[in-house]
Formats: sequence, C-alpha cells, structure tokens
Amino acid sequence: MRRCSPAELICQASADEKMTVAVTGATGFVGSALVSRLVAEGHTVKVLARATSRVSPSAGVEVYTPAKWAKAIKGCTGVVNLAGEPISTRWSSNVKDEILTSRAAINRCSAEEKPDVFVSASALGYYGTSETATYDEASPAGKDYLAK
Repeated sequence: MRRCSPAELICQASADEKMTVAVTGATGFVGSALVSRLVAEGHTVKVLARATSRVSPSAGVEVYTPAKWAKAIKGCTGVVNLAGEPISTRWSSNVKDEILTSRAAINRCSAEEKPDVFVSASALGYYGTSETATYDEASPAGKDYLAK
C-alpha cells in the first residue's frame, strides 16, 4: 500500500480505468466535494456512514452502515477516511467513543481487506485550541485526545 492525497487518487485513474472508492466523512465539507468529483468522473463511490440519513442517494453512490463496512471495502481500488466531528459538537465521553470507534473500525477494515490506496486525513483538534495562539504546520500537536 502506498500513500497519496485524495486528489492524486482521482488523477491517477485514466479515462478508461474506473475505480471503486470507499469514503468515510462523505457528508462533510471535503468528503462531499470528493464524492461529487469521483461520481462526475464516472467512478463508483461506497459511502461508509454512521448516519445514513445524512447521505443523499444518487447514481454511482452506494451507502453502507458500520456493520457492513468490511464487506463494502472488499474489492475497492481505494479507501479515503475523512471521518470527523464538527467543531460545534459538544465534546463528551460518548462523542469521544464514537470518534475512536469509527476510526478503529475503518482501520480494522483496511487492514483486513487492503485496498490499493488508503488515504486518511483529519485536522480536527490536532493543534489544540487557543483564543490567542496562531497555528501552522510547524506547530506541535495539542495535548488532548484528538491530537493523539
């Protein structure tokens, strides 16, 4: 398995080579744009969603609940993990457990059924929070559970 960005994953497929890509976080800002682009390019997208009610059904998109993620990933060209929680969500032990459980589920699935490409991206909480500090890529990781 090699590493690449979601954009590389899309660009590497030739016009004749159609991919099947599983995507978590497909209802988010980046995920929804990625799904739209993949479908527009004629690829099949398997949306791996915790809440299927937030996914708009469309041609070229299949939706799977967590219990079926491992089956959905089988035979995929790539898996893109963009799952996260909105920053406006009130943090609680339940939210933390949901984040960690979904992250573990997608990692377990990708280990069992290795796709050609696995992309995982999340910036949520990596640098911590501050009302006065400015963060950039050189900043150290925060100290809370999201940064680990």
